[in-house]
Amino acid sequence: MQKVYLLLFSLVFLVACQSKKKFQVVNYKPVATVQLSDENQRKFDFFFYEANKEKLLGNVEKSVSYYIECLRIDSTSSVSLYELSNFYSSSKQTTKAIELLQRAVRFNPLNSWYQLSLADLYHQTNEFAKAIDIYERLVRLNTTNDDYLFTLAQLYAQNNQFDLSLKSLNILEDRVGFSETIILEKMKIYIHLNKEKQSYAEVEKLIKKFPSQVQYLGFLADLYSYFKKYDDASITYNKMLSIDPSYESVYYSLATIDYHRNDTLSFKTNYIKAVSSSNIELEQKIQKLIPFLIDDNKESLYFSDDELSDIFQKIISLHPFESQGYVLYGNYLRTKKENEKALQQFNNGIDLEPTNEQLWQDILFLNVEMQDYASLLTNGKKALNYFPQNGIVTLLYASGLMQENLALEAVQSINQVIPYTDENPALKGQLFALLGDASYKAGLPDSAFIAYDEALKLNDKNLGVLNNYSYYLSLENRDLDKAEKMSSRTIELEPGNSTFLDTYAWVLFQKNLFLEAKFIIERAIDNGGDVNFEIVEHYGDILFFNDDIQHALIQWNKALLLLQDEKILHPDVDRIQKLIQKIDAKSYIK
Repeated sequence: MQKVYLLLFSLVFLVACQSKKKFQVVNYKPVATVQLSDENQRKFDFFFYEANKEKLLGNVEKSVSYYIECLRIDSTSSVSLYELSNFYSSSKQTTKAIELLQRAVRFNPLNSWYQLSLADLYHQTNEFAKAIDIYERLVRLNTTNDDYLFTLAQLYAQNNQFDLSLKSLNILEDRVGFSETIILEKMKIYIHLNKEKQSYAEVEKLIKKFPSQVQYLGFLADLYSYFKKYDDASITYNKMLSIDPSYESVYYSLATIDYHRNDTLSFKTNYIKAVSSSNIELEQKIQKLIPFLIDDNKESLYFSDDELSDIFQKIISLHPFESQGYVLYGNYLRTKKENEKALQQFNNGIDLEPTNEQLWQDILFLNVEMQDYASLLTNGKKALNYFPQNGIVTLLYASGLMQENLALEAVQSINQVIPYTDENPALKGQLFALLGDASYKAGLPDSAFIAYDEALKLNDKNLGVLNNYSYYLSLENRDLDKAEKMSSRTIELEPGNSTFLDTYAWVLFQKNLFLEAKFIIERAIDNGGDVNFEIVEHYGDILFFNDDIQHALIQWNKALLLLQDEKILHPDVDRIQKLIQKIDAKSYIK
């Protein structure tokens, strides 16, 4: 069912429809303009021609410079002022545009287009009184122009001068006769003034004039509902259905009335009738369903999970070739942690709409959540075929490559997309961070450190970068003072993180500060690091260099058990072998 459409003010449309009548000058004296010499006139004509030519070619800056030259020759050139005003208006410099148009109007008050353009700018800046002043003058000088009078009525209403607005609309109605547009405009004002009877009277004019037009009954029913006359609204909505049973969107309106009456059973009955209609477009069904899917909304209490699933199934069965239904269902299932089912719906949606960029991202994020890295790579490659410059897709795809130990491929993929991420510095920083990780893993430490530096330029508090950068510097035994400074920064920002404490301890270890390293690594162990094989191994190494070989062996054996218990796709065989060598030799092996 159609709703009451509150008419919007549109100067562009009204100006396009304006009367062609000439201005009649009444008590309006134009400002004197400059009389040019023949030589200056030739110069002006040349620059004006060039300005218009460059404007047509799209060379805005050149065009502006030529119009400015025109004004240097003739400061009263209203057309040059008008053209420059258009430039400033399009570049959102509204104040400057208004100033120029005001001058244009002073020098050429007979040009209605300048007046209308200035009124439009006043409207944009909510200076309704000034816009009204212009239209009042236009109405006085063009007494038969209906468009001017109608726009003036709208401006009065927007300036809360409702009596003047109604007076103008009544004059216009007497002049042009029956008009749906005028009736709806008056109805809007009466609604705003909470004048119930007058609102009904306006709509009843439409019903009387067009008794077979069901939508006008809908306007009346909507008004009844707005004024909480629910019985009258319900009767009118049902009358619409009796006239035209295909007008099934009325069921949504009836459900709304039931909702306000707290009649849950009738609400669900009418709502399901609307959902089950093949005459209602999918977009409307989605708009009506969304409030019931948001947990913070009281509407979310109306339907159980099973009922919502049934609603989604009805929607999909009626609109099987539109992706939006699948996508919304997938997002709903995702909030319920039913990732497998959500992914199936997303896949159904992407099959119908393979160029849906956001949906590809949702699929990839879901692959990451499910730790399905094989699918992440497959889907990431498909998505990049459609969107090779998408930084988020690349970030997710490269993360999958890293999980599959394809670090060099990750480096190549990231390097291809970074030049296209300048407008999103946060994303660019994440890409540089991952590029650093991938480069180091690919055996390119110098490239890794360059990438980390770029990431820190974009966000000097990126804890992951500060930690990894300092740790890899310590492994390379390079710039240890810099590594210590970065690592200590992570502990300042997140003091209880066992990984950051481990890195700091290892930097100190590399600087041969073994006692200090022991103090820090024990804090890492106390903060949950005792279940991480790498931290436990480091603890053993540090204990060894603090001459506590017995406890170092205990930690190495514990690290070996943890490493062997790790359920990882590609176990580090070399790491396991080195631990065994340490234990057998009872000595630290680098």
